[in-house]
Amino acid sequence: MKTIIQIIVALLLFFYGKTSYGQTNEPYDDSLTLYNFGLPVVHQYHIKDSIANSMGFNFKFVAGCTPMPGQMEEIQQHNKEIRKRLKRLLGPNWEEEFNAKCDEAMKEGV
Repeated sequence: MKTIIQIIVALLLFFYGKTSYGQTNEPYDDSLTLYNFGLPVVHQYHIKDSIANSMGFNFKFVAGCTPMPGQMEEIQQHNKEIRKRLKRLLGPNWEEEFNAKCDEAMKEGV
């Protein structure tokens, strides 16, 4: 039993700070990056990320399924500012255009 606990602790220490689908605990250049949280659906994430990149912005998963206290408010405030910038850069309907492109790509199974 002691060995199992040691293995689990070792694995947790090894993987601490390493997450998948763009998640990280490292600082990130967020100049035109919308933050997300939760467990991404891989196929949908890749479609959204590709379309976002083609439009000039990025997606970044910065938290797991349960954000830490205060983290949700920080994510929402950050995204509010980024949405304002994207509206100035891409026009008032940028988000509708982005969502329509994502919906179309997901229907096609791209």
